[in-house]
Amino acid sequence: MLRNLKKELILIAFGVTLFVLLTNFRTVIGFADSLIHICMPVVLGFIIAFILNVPMSGVEKLTVRITRGKVTNLKPNLRRLLYLMLTIAIAAVVLTVIIVMIIPDLAASAKSLYFMIMAELPEIIDFLKSYGINAQWITGFLENFDIENFVSSTVTFASSAVSGIVEFSIGLIIALYALMSKEDLGYQTNRLIKAFMKDVWATKVRNIAILTSRTYSKFLSGQCLEACILGGLIFITLNIAGVPYADLIGVMTIVCAFVPYIGAFLSFTVGALLVAIVAPQKLIMYAAICLIVQFIEGHFIYPYVVGNSVGMKPLWTLIAVIIGGKLMGLFGMIFFIPLMSVVVTLFKDYTDRVLNRKENFNRSLSLRGKPLDD
Repeated sequence: MLRNLKKELILIAFGVTLFVLLTNFRTVIGFADSLIHICMPVVLGFIIAFILNVPMSGVEKLTVRITRGKVTNLKPNLRRLLYLMLTIAIAAVVLTVIIVMIIPDLAASAKSLYFMIMAELPEIIDFLKSYGINAQWITGFLENFDIENFVSSTVTFASSAVSGIVEFSIGLIIALYALMSKEDLGYQTNRLIKAFMKDVWATKVRNIAILTSRTYSKFLSGQCLEACILGGLIFITLNIAGVPYADLIGVMTIVCAFVPYIGAFLSFTVGALLVAIVAPQKLIMYAAICLIVQFIEGHFIYPYVVGNSVGMKPLWTLIAVIIGGKLMGLFGMIFFIPLMSVVVTLFKDYTDRVLNRKENFNRSLSLRGKPLDD
């Protein structure tokens, strides 16, 4: 009696709450937007902490191996601070190399490519017209496009994004504190889940959280290592062969490698267009180098160094890339691949459990001598 009354009261309260939310939909949306804006630094901080935890775990294992376990004699807080400082130092070195060495070269390559296209534009338009292609829109776009104004406007936009920089700084501080006390946060979260959920649901939530964390960690570490190896090999071999824009194609390969299957094709196609515009006689050499490097990296380096980071078929990866790209752009493509892997794994486990229950049920019926339905 009391249990039925409790359920009815919960349904009534849910119905009244839903009615109030629907009748004040705009107010609710505005409140939710304000709440998200307020909580964004905290959410950003935990995202940064989750990403930094991947290299930090690697630094921890490497430090223990180098010191032969002597670092474990330090106090836990001091040891955690050491791992965190080493991770920040490595990240700072990488960012410094990118800012000082790579970005100026990429800007110079983009400028020279723009001026070269402008110089060869009449021949390109005549070539397209010979095949019956209308290229007047290309002329209008390039005539109205000024590379100097584009660069200056980009700098102006970057300097005006003060609020984003402030949010990122606050998020970085939160991330550092979260990494320093990640064991305590895990213990407190586990206590909250156990206190406010039934044991069955608490176990399921913990298992899903562990699966998600492992999948994302393996994906981030695996794809970062694969992207650096592939981009480095492409950059070195193209430089040796004298193919133009080797640095631009190498960086583009590293960025696109975060999207499996599609990224390799995209970087190869854009690189082929660049080589065809500047040095068409080296296009076959470029294609041969890329195919050989990707074959060697995919069959001999990747399986042993990285392994199967997400363990998902190409079809599901393609679906994840399409959905993530539609919702959140490039970041969504990268974010949805491990998310799809988690969903596929959970659905596969659920399907296996259902099939096992059916097989056990049918086996029990056959042991009792009862006929089974076809």
